[in-house]
Amino acid sequence: MIRALCTVALAATAGCLFDWNDDPPPEPPPPDRIAPNATLDVPRFPPLGPDSALALTATDNVELAEARYSFRNTGTMSLSGVEDSVELTGAMLGEGFGTLLVSVEDDAGNATGTSVTGMLVDLSPPVVHPVTVLLRPGDEFAAWVADAWMLGSVEVELAGAAIVQDFPDAYPGTLGEAWDYSLVRIVTGALADGRYEARLRVRDAAGNETVKRIGVDVDATPPRVEILEPAPGGVPAGWFPVRLRAIDTRDESVWVELRLGGAPAATARGPEARLELYAGDFSPGELVLEAVAFDEAGNLSEPAVVPLFLER
Repeated sequence: MIRALCTVALAATAGCLFDWNDDPPPEPPPPDRIAPNATLDVPRFPPLGPDSALALTATDNVELAEARYSFRNTGTMSLSGVEDSVELTGAMLGEGFGTLLVSVEDDAGNATGTSVTGMLVDLSPPVVHPVTVLLRPGDEFAAWVADAWMLGSVEVELAGAAIVQDFPDAYPGTLGEAWDYSLVRIVTGALADGRYEARLRVRDAAGNETVKRIGVDVDATPPRVEILEPAPGGVPAGWFPVRLRAIDTRDESVWVELRLGGAPAATARGPEARLELYAGDFSPGELVLEAVAFDEAGNLSEPAVVPLFLER
């Protein structure tokens, strides 16, 4: 090594005095002090599932000993030779979103570490929540599909109709904070009365899958309603009774909306209902009492009408 001491003369002359250093150069570290090298092959997408894995490759100039990992689970894996590769599966790491830590150690006790931030391991299948299972012809069948992390795709089949929906290959804004939800719909078409089966196959981005079969009832028959009291042409005054009968062929719950002179008067539930109206709440004179029934599927009956003459 050369050390130089230089001076610059004011008269534009310069001179340097050189001093030779005869110390020997430092020795390189012995081979057993060099830390191993560790490389993780981690795809940014899709997330790791129960059957997928990421590769850990370790190299060293001496014998490798072991690798340790820490995510939701921790573990140790044996290594050998001066170069070795092992796989870390989603099942080994455990489900979660966070930072993966990995360290590699050789026989001499030297160690090195590496990490992956924003790591997602998804081991849980998605879920299905039916919304509408009693329909009229032409109505939409609907269901919520959801995953604890992120959805991948959904297929819906119903009575010969089918849809396939793929979700974007990008992490949702809800990742790690809330479930990823989506509402899927399929039009039933002009189906006759009867029971059908909807088949949903839902996959999340990690490849976990749920197949669910849901019974769907199609109700094409509206209920019937009749006004038993008062009689047509009646002249009610003050409080007067109204008796109704509403029937559905499926024995479903039936509701009735009652109007008098076009104004809402009351609601009732079938099959038999009795209530009272007050004539003073409506305009006097000739009015029509009208009842319309609707069932659980939303089918509407033909209106039942009774002409009346109200007195104060």
